[in-house]
Amino acid sequence: MSNIPKVSIVTAMYNHKPFLRRRVDSILSQSYQDWEWIIIDDCSPDGSFEYARELTRHDTRVTVLQNDTNCHIAQTNQRGIDLARGEFLYRTDSDDYCADTFLERMCAVLDQNPQVVLAYCRGLYLDQDDGTWGGWPKKSDYVGTGWDEFQRILVQYHIKSPTILFRRDAVVRAGGFTTLPLLSAHDWYLSLRVCLLGYVAYIDAPLAAHRRHGSNVSEDMVRQINAHQTEREYFGVIDDVLSRVPPQYAGEARNLRASAYRHSAATIQSVICWAKIHGRAQEAKELEEMLGKYAVPDEPSQAAKITGIKNLAMRFGFRFIKPLTYKKLRPVRTL
Repeated sequence: MSNIPKVSIVTAMYNHKPFLRRRVDSILSQSYQDWEWIIIDDCSPDGSFEYARELTRHDTRVTVLQNDTNCHIAQTNQRGIDLARGEFLYRTDSDDYCADTFLERMCAVLDQNPQVVLAYCRGLYLDQDDGTWGGWPKKSDYVGTGWDEFQRILVQYHIKSPTILFRRDAVVRAGGFTTLPLLSAHDWYLSLRVCLLGYVAYIDAPLAAHRRHGSNVSEDMVRQINAHQTEREYFGVIDDVLSRVPPQYAGEARNLRASAYRHSAATIQSVICWAKIHGRAQEAKELEEMLGKYAVPDEPSQAAKITGIKNLAMRFGFRFIKPLTYKKLRPVRTL
C-alpha cells in the first residue's frame, strides 16, 4: 500500500457512544485494507470522543479529532473532507454499519468504471438492538448516466447514506457539504450535485445499513415542522440543483421541477399530519402556508394531502415490514 490511501472514510460524530462499537468494528474488519479513517467529534457531551479514541487506539490509520466548538454536521463533515487524501470517499455516520466486504465490493465498481463518480448498494435499516431489516424492493445491478439518476433521486431520495462510495474529486468539484446551510438534506443535496458530474453505478447487494433509533426519527420530524427550514431543505435544494443542470437538459429540467415540487409537497403533508396529531397546530398552519407558494396547478391540494397521509402511513408501515426481513448482526468483535 502507498502512503496515500485509496479510500478516505469521513465520519462526523455527535452523541453516538452507544453505537460506536458496532461502527468501529465494521470499519476495522473490512476485507479491503487500503484506507484512512477521519473521525471528527462535534463536542459530544456523552463521551463519544474519548470512547472512539479508546476503540481505535491500536490502528494508526484512524485519526480521531474534536471540534473546538459545536459546528453541526455539515461543517464537521466538510472538515473531514478537507483532510481526506484518498481517491475514493466514504462519508458515513457514527451510528451506521457496513458489511466486511463493503469497501472491497464498492472500490471494485469504481476501479472498473472510471466514468462513475458515485456508486451505491442496496441499503438496509438497523435498529438500536443491531438488527437489520428492509432492503425492498430488489433490482438489478446497473451503470447509468448521472442525469438519469439525478431525475430519480430529485423526486425521491431512495439512497441510504452509508451505502455510497464517491470519487473524492467529484465531491470537491460539487462543492462538498458547505454550499447551502442545511440541517438534514446534506446527503441528498450532495448526491444530486455529484450525479451531474458523471455516471452512477448500483450493485444489488445489502452491504450497509442506516440506523433508525428513537432520537434520529423523532428529531427528523421536529426539525421538519420549522416551515422556513423545511422550505430550504426541500424546495431550496430543488431550485439550487436545477440551476446547475447542463444546458442540454434544460427542457427536461423544467418539467422535472413540477414533479419534484409535487413529491416534496406530499412528503411535507405527512409532516403536517404528524404536527396536527402531536398538537403542533401553529407549525402545521405555517407549513401549509409555505406549501401554498409552491402549488402545482395539475396537482389538486386534496390529492397532495391524500399522498401525504399515505406517506405518513408508510412510516408506520415499517413496523410491519420489519418482522418479515429482520436479521440480527453477528456479535461485535473484541476491539
